[in-house]
Amino acid sequence: MARRRLDVAEYTVGWLCALPIDLAAAQVMLDEEHLPHDSVNSIRYTLGRVGNHNVVLACPPAGRIGISGATFSAAKVTTIFKSICFTLMVGVGGGVPSPETDVRLGDVVISQPVAEHSGVVQYDFGKTVQGGHMKRTGPLNAPSKILLDAVSQLKAYGYQTRLDKGSLAMHLSPFDRHLEFSRESAGPDTLFEASYHHHSGATCERCSKDRIIPRMARRAGEEVTIHYGTIASGNQLIKDGPTRDRLSEELGGLLCFEMEAAGIMNSCQCLVVRGIGNYADSHKNDMWQPYAASTAAACAKWVLSFVPAADVVKIAIVEDALKYRIPFDLKGVPIVGEFAEQPEDLKELEEALIQQGEPSERRLLVLYGLVGLDKTQLAASFARRHRNKFSSVLWLDGSNIRKLKQDFAEFASRIPAEQISETSRLYATSSIGDVDMVVKDVLSWLSRSDNNRWLMVIYNVDKTSGRRDGSKEAYDVEEFLPEADHGSVLITTCLFHLDRFLEEFGTKEFHEEQIWAALKALYTKDVSKCFINQRVDDLMKFPCGSPFALTQAAAITSKTGTIFDTQLRLHKKRRLKLADIYDSKRASSQSYSNGVIAMLWTALYMAVLQEDETAANLLLLWAHLDNNGPWHDSLATGPRMAERAETWLEKIAHSGIATRRKGWKRKIGEKFSRKDRR
Repeated sequence: MARRRLDVAEYTVGWLCALPIDLAAAQVMLDEEHLPHDSVNSIRYTLGRVGNHNVVLACPPAGRIGISGATFSAAKVTTIFKSICFTLMVGVGGGVPSPETDVRLGDVVISQPVAEHSGVVQYDFGKTVQGGHMKRTGPLNAPSKILLDAVSQLKAYGYQTRLDKGSLAMHLSPFDRHLEFSRESAGPDTLFEASYHHHSGATCERCSKDRIIPRMARRAGEEVTIHYGTIASGNQLIKDGPTRDRLSEELGGLLCFEMEAAGIMNSCQCLVVRGIGNYADSHKNDMWQPYAASTAAACAKWVLSFVPAADVVKIAIVEDALKYRIPFDLKGVPIVGEFAEQPEDLKELEEALIQQGEPSERRLLVLYGLVGLDKTQLAASFARRHRNKFSSVLWLDGSNIRKLKQDFAEFASRIPAEQISETSRLYATSSIGDVDMVVKDVLSWLSRSDNNRWLMVIYNVDKTSGRRDGSKEAYDVEEFLPEADHGSVLITTCLFHLDRFLEEFGTKEFHEEQIWAALKALYTKDVSKCFINQRVDDLMKFPCGSPFALTQAAAITSKTGTIFDTQLRLHKKRRLKLADIYDSKRASSQSYSNGVIAMLWTALYMAVLQEDETAANLLLLWAHLDNNGPWHDSLATGPRMAERAETWLEKIAHSGIATRRKGWKRKIGEKFSRKDRR
């Protein structure tokens, strides 16, 4: 039958070998061999099928041995074949026989977590402590759950039936055609005392037979036993019986020594399967290597038979999505206030933006309402609650085009390397390059077909209409949305004319319980005394139920002691006059303030003006300055500028400095007076 060539994305299992003999045994296990890919030739690999799994067989280049060689192999394979979900490290190892575990040549050891070890421990990595003892540091990862589940099924099968009649014998049968892998070619299985060193020569013919440890022969057909436990890995080849036993005792009981697994356990999901080819002592030779390689390969194939191919495909899909996962960043996300916690609104956002199963098309929602209606806080509450349902969340300030592009650049710096150009990744810190290109790169990243579970939140989109309003900071928000038909987009705005989008969502009125709970939280005194017999509909009219307005009212009530009834009465008295002012200016219902919040600010300003004219003037000044810009020294004018400055401004600047200095003198004086009194 002609060999097939599959796409690299169809290979989901990596099968790593350390020696050419390990690779040769693995190739015998293939049920089907595939045509190779010519994209990389720096590593020796074979493609094929084992059972229901498409596997990649790999071996390090000649001369690369130990942990570094295994790390090189794993990195190469997973770079080329990105769909690999887990790997098997299969080959020959040195057994650790003990009174507790009857490990013999040709047996198989499978890594399994035991006590504090994950299945593999690097015995030569750590720090030397008092007494010359080594303390191992840096624990290695355990195999994935899907592999450990397969091991559990394998163990259960071993209890139910004899191995000579089970699947291991069946998987070993292809080696019958390869005499070099036969048990008969291996020679006798001889275990010498740990303290007795090899005499000389390639074999143990000259070694004393009196130093052989007698063992009971196994029954016919049960020569191979599978052991489960801790495998020791390191860069040193162990060929000394006393050292072997000492390390085993220090590490709580070992089954096997090898030289590769420690290099890959933390870089990929890996199960280690080792055939025992020697006893890690001075009597080590290569006679048992072929047979040990065959039993390890047969056992690895048996393990794979317990792994459903469908589960591996699911893992591949999840892993593919995880490569685009970026941890949720709280930078710029506001703390959710009392009014934002509205179950009905949150439920509607969930239904509109969260997709069940495989994403099908882009979800786009415009959250609109008056200024102060907690649109941004509602969006923040949604993003915080459901951040784990999205691979990444882009929280972007849409108040002007400059801030929007800056937030795109900040997000670009968090995208994993090689998924976006390095220039775009570094723009936020280096400012080298073109910010428009950074935005384009991020949008392209979001448009990738397999990157389809992100959430983009653009808040405060209040200076864009799609028609350009003449402001330098205005922009068309659609230019900053990915072209791909996937992902979820949430826009918050007070511009009602953004109706060209697919779906809109208006903020709802608040429930009585929410209003009173929030006011109680905002006002530290007895809320019932300051909001005397206040009806919910009255609160909703101060003005239009804006949480921002109610928050400001509560703050004024708390500071001035004015009961809310008085504020409401004054607001109603001024409302008609204020409404006439804004109506005469024909304020558009699509304008930023929509008149309502401006009316609130005007009413509050007039209240401040009655109490302190200087404070009211200062508020007017700050209203025309950047809210992040003012500093006290800018008010402390020099002699020449003081002549041109308003009297009240000069007065408040210098009185502020004087008051601050006087306060320090008073505090120091209090300390001295207390000391004198003592």
